[in-house]
Amino acid sequence: MSVVPYTEWFTIYTFQEDDNGVARVQALCDYMQEAAGNHAARLGVSIDRLSEDGLAWVLARLRVTPIFLPSVHERIQVETWPVGVEGVQFRRDFIVRREDGSIIARAVSHWVVVSLAARKVCRIPAFIAEIALDNTATAMQDAKSKLPEVGPEFEAHALQARLADVDRNRHVNNVRYMEWIIESVPEDVRSDMLLADMELLFRVESFWKDRISVRTMPEEEGDSFSLVFIHSLVREEDGRELVRARSLWSADVGTGNRCVAT
Repeated sequence: MSVVPYTEWFTIYTFQEDDNGVARVQALCDYMQEAAGNHAARLGVSIDRLSEDGLAWVLARLRVTPIFLPSVHERIQVETWPVGVEGVQFRRDFIVRREDGSIIARAVSHWVVVSLAARKVCRIPAFIAEIALDNTATAMQDAKSKLPEVGPEFEAHALQARLADVDRNRHVNNVRYMEWIIESVPEDVRSDMLLADMELLFRVESFWKDRISVRTMPEEEGDSFSLVFIHSLVREEDGRELVRARSLWSADVGTGNRCVAT
């Protein structure tokens, strides 16, 4: 099957803005996920189609690079396309633009197909693997680096998964993890620096009422212009790591609403 990239327009609403009057990064991720689902439905590989075979899409990895965050009431365009199969994962890329065409974010996602009965990863079905693009371009260079473990000197924040955090697959939605990670970064960093890149590996599902420890520590000292943090979300009941992540924060040099993520 030969397909072309899919585009969809969205509006930034007041309930998606932060205290600086710009969209949170999580809002862009919600819209990217919405566009991906709508495109998958057009291609015949929606969550409803997979559920007929007892399967489901699960996000395994996400890397987001915000460049500029839109203000409330702005319209943005999400462009997304399937790149193809990489092992047992299916790659889908994204570019988000303002109305003038300028790029405000890039993202790379890797998805797996899971058996709903066994809750285990399956091989990508043939009807999904056959999807190809006329243009095989990617949104950005993506090394798919190995993320380090969080060391014993981490700062921890405990929370409990709410019903509002759970999606139709009955597990915590991936964007909620991003919210928790951003909230775990020291307040002075979130106030004075801008989120420039975040990579998340989704390892184990979590569910309603799970108690979760969000663990964060600096990966390296960095310099006056950037800081890197590593993160680990651990379920307290069994000690299993749910998500591992890395975030890069850059100094705010007075560029307005560029990359603000608080």
